[in-house]
Amino acid sequence: MIDIHAHLAFPEFDKDREKVVRQAKKEGMSAVIVSSARYEEGLEALKLAKKHPGFIFVTLGHHPTEG
Repeated sequence: MIDIHAHLAFPEFDKDREKVVRQAKKEGMSAVIVSSARYEEGLEALKLAKKHPGFIFVTLGHHPTEG
């Protein structure tokens, strides 16, 4: 199973992001696609993908209502 739209780069996950990734792996997820809506989230998502190659994948974007 693949999560195709996760916002793990949101600041709300700063304290437990790695725990969420570990739990996703434990529950049998084969991949997570982390979406970003702002530049800063995109950078965080890329860092996360680098830490978890082959598991975290990234889509970069800029939402029109985000600054």
